Amino acid sequence: MSEEIPAPKEPTPRKQRPRASREERDAARRAEAARELPAQEPQSGDDPKLIPGRVDAAPVAGVAPSVPADPMAVTHAMIGSIAAGVPVTPDDVAAVRRAGATLLPVFEEHFARYIALGYNWSESYRRAGREVDPEMLAVLSGSQINDKSKTLAVMPRVRERVRAIQEQAAAETGVTTALVLGAYMDIATADPRELATFERVACRHCHDRQHRYQFTPAEMRKAQEVHDKATAKNPVPFDTQGGPYYDGRREPNDDCPECFGHGILQHRIGDLNKIGRKGLALLAGAKRTKEGLEVSMHDRAAAWDKLAKHIGFYEADKPPPPVIAMDARALDAVYEDAKAQARKGFSDTQGRMERVMALLEDRRASAELDGGEPA
Repeated sequence: MSEEIPAPKEPTPRKQRPRASREERDAARRAEAARELPAQEPQSGDDPKLIPGRVDAAPVAGVAPSVPADPMAVTHAMIGSIAAGVPVTPDDVAAVRRAGATLLPVFEEHFARYIALGYNWSESYRRAGREVDPEMLAVLSGSQINDKSKTLAVMPRVRERVRAIQEQAAAETGVTTALVLGAYMDIATADPRELATFERVACRHCHDRQHRYQFTPAEMRKAQEVHDKATAKNPVPFDTQGGPYYDGRREPNDDCPECFGHGILQHRIGDLNKIGRKGLALLAGAKRTKEGLEVSMHDRAAAWDKLAKHIGFYEADKPPPPVIAMDARALDAVYEDAKAQARKGFSDTQGRMERVMALLEDRRASAELDGGEPA
C-alpha cells in the first residue's frame, strides 16, 4: 500500500513595505530629533536660557554649548559654519529648528550650501543626496537629477538661503564690491610688458668698426679652446674677429651692413619678484616648457567687459523699448477693427469652400448622366 506524500506548501509571499518619500523621511527625522531633547519648564530663580535639556542648550555647529542661542543668532551661526566649510549634520539642523530658527529642510540646506560654494545645480544635488539620502539618489537617473535640481534651485527660499550664505562668507572674508572692482581694474589697466616683452637689441656686427663678428668674453674663450684643439698638430693663429666686446643691451646700429639697423628680436621675461601690484594681478602663472619659460596672464579684455557691465556701459547702446500711448477708446476701436477683419476673412473662406463644393457636385452629376466616372 503506497503512502501519499503531501505536496509542499507554497511560501507565503512577504509583504513589501511601501518606500517612504523624501518628505516623509525628513519629517520622521525632525520628529525623532524633537523627541531627543524635551523642553523643561523653568523653575523660580532659574535662567530659562541655561536650563539643561532646553533647546537653547542644544549643540549647534559653530556655536559653543555654553552660549545661549536665540533663533537669529543660531541661524547666523549655522550660516557661518556652512560658509566656513564645517560639515552640517541633520542633528545640527534639527537643533537649529528646535531653537526656532527658520532654516530649510535638511536636503535643501545641504543643496543650498553646495550652490553657494560654486557647484552647479546637478552636482550640488548629487553631493547633498550622498550626505542626506544615498538611497534616494541611487534610484534617480541623470535627467531626473537635472530636473529636480532645477526645481530646487529656482525656489525662492533656496535662492534666499544661497544669498544669505554667500553674504555671510563675504562678510567674514572682507570681500566687498569695491574690492572686486579694484581687482578687475588692476587686471584691466596692468601693463603686460611688466611681465614679458619683445625688444630689439644690437646684432653681433652692429658696433665693431669694421662690422666684424663680436663675441662675449666667455664665448671667445670657448671658441679659442675649440680652435686650439682642432689645430694642435698644425697650429694656426686664432682670428679674434671683432673681439670679446659684444653687449646685448645696446641698441641696433642703423649703419650695420648685416642687420640694416633691425637688430635681433629677443623675448625677455620680467623679474617676477619685482613686479608691482597690477602686474601681480595680471599674472596667472608661469611654467617651464621645452621652448623656455612661459608666462600666462589673465584676460584683460574680460576684465574690461566685467567693469563695463557693472557701470551699465552696454545699456547705453540698446535702443529704448517702444512706448505706445493709446487710450481705452482707441484700443477698443483697434480691437473691433481686428474682429471685423477676422470675421470678413472667415466669411470669405466659407464662401470659397461653398463654391468649391458646388463645383464638385456639378461634376459628379454630369458624370452620372454620362455614365462615366466623375473627373
